[in-house]
Amino acid sequence: MSYRDPLQASLDRLDALQRELDQRVQQDAATETELTQLRENLRVARKEVDRLRSQLPSAKQARKPFQASLLIFVGLALATAVAGYHSESAGVRMSYVASAPLGFGIGGLLWSKHRWLSAAIGAGLVPALVAIFYQGIWPSL
Repeated sequence: MSYRDPLQASLDRLDALQRELDQRVQQDAATETELTQLRENLRVARKEVDRLRSQLPSAKQARKPFQASLLIFVGLALATAVAGYHSESAGVRMSYVASAPLGFGIGGLLWSKHRWLSAAIGAGLVPALVAIFYQGIWPSL
């Protein structure tokens, strides 16, 4: 089996070693030297898993790009208000521009497992919803 994620590979190795050790202990099929070697391998595998886990970014660090995009959205929302005050069509254009960072930030913050994928979907979906909104209200303008 080929792994792209070293942490998952280490977790699987740790699980396999633990199962092998438990099986050998239950069956009394191993000498004390083999059990000692298995316990040492298990200790090394646990140490590797701990090392790899310590390298993962914290949840707070993983949210920073999405929080920053929401701050950008706030600035763009203010720019949209100013543009809309001067010209309705400029305000509509700015709302399209402001909707992409909003979708990116919301998408990245809502679904934590696949942050970047959900952020990309949000960055495309929210402008599409804005376009549908404007098409829906166009006849009433």
